[in-house]
Amino acid sequence: MGQNKTLTFNLQQIEFRDKMLTKTLFDISKSEPDCFKKNGFYILDFFQSSLSSGEYYLSIREFIVDDKTPSSIAYYVVINNIVFFVSNKVSVEIFNVLPSKKEFVFKQKEIPYSVGGDYNFLIWRMSSGYYAVLLKSCAE
Repeated sequence: MGQNKTLTFNLQQIEFRDKMLTKTLFDISKSEPDCFKKNGFYILDFFQSSLSSGEYYLSIREFIVDDKTPSSIAYYVVINNIVFFVSNKVSVEIFNVLPSKKEFVFKQKEIPYSVGGDYNFLIWRMSSGYYAVLLKSCAE
């Protein structure tokens, strides 16, 4: 019975207004090939800083199905052939919504699960507009 289970997302494509953010994500995905699988799926989590309105933190983790994931994902962006899912809780001020939508269907056997660890990146957007990678760790 569980073998036929699927998880489906109908997501709106976006592009980031901040080209430095796109460049930072491209550079990380290119320079850390052991941390990113081509045609892989990852979650971008944004956290507003209490220090300044222009600062925020961004974490990247591998897409793992859990009870909270399906209800929070609304958007996707493709950078360096890697799909990043973005929550509906992210301020729409940081991206442009594109006209295309895409359906992502994960069959039970294809649904990625954590096997001993997550990929972790923590990035800080400073008020100057630059990004600093605070944490890079890939665990297998």
